[in-house]
Amino acid sequence: MQLRLPGLVFRHTPTPLQGICHKAYQDMKTNLQDELDRTKRYVRKHFSNALMSDAKWWKLICSLEAEVIGIEQIVVKFIDSADTHTIRMPRIADLSPPKPFIDTLEFGPIETCAIEWIEIPEMTRPYIDGVPASTAKQDIKAARATIASLGKYPVEDSRNGLVIRGYLR
Repeated sequence: MQLRLPGLVFRHTPTPLQGICHKAYQDMKTNLQDELDRTKRYVRKHFSNALMSDAKWWKLICSLEAEVIGIEQIVVKFIDSADTHTIRMPRIADLSPPKPFIDTLEFGPIETCAIEWIEIPEMTRPYIDGVPASTAKQDIKAARATIASLGKYPVEDSRNGLVIRGYLR
């Protein structure tokens, strides 16, 4: 490859390392696509309706952070597990992977199509340097108002706060 500027010529010859990095990137991309395909097959088999898309999950996260309402923790339920997990609320910066993924501190990149539901609890117990801190209150009314301003989102009240469903069984 050659770049020409007045009076200068730059030549770029790909190095073997660049070829290796490109191959690793292509392999990673293929593995991510295979994982997405597996997840989507699981969803089609076990759920009757999808209520959230990748874009809606991203829009929800962006809006909750942009409104600066202080949502620090969420509880997430994945489609292939009976367990729930309390995680830090993803931020806009965590949306930098390819679109169908959200980067989390606890699990690394997760597929948005793998989220069965999330709950925004009213009371949280954040961790500071791995040690549980005192409980803190999250503004559920502000979160509900923000979500309502986005349009049609599957929001329900729970005994702990708000639940946003990704799928129905």
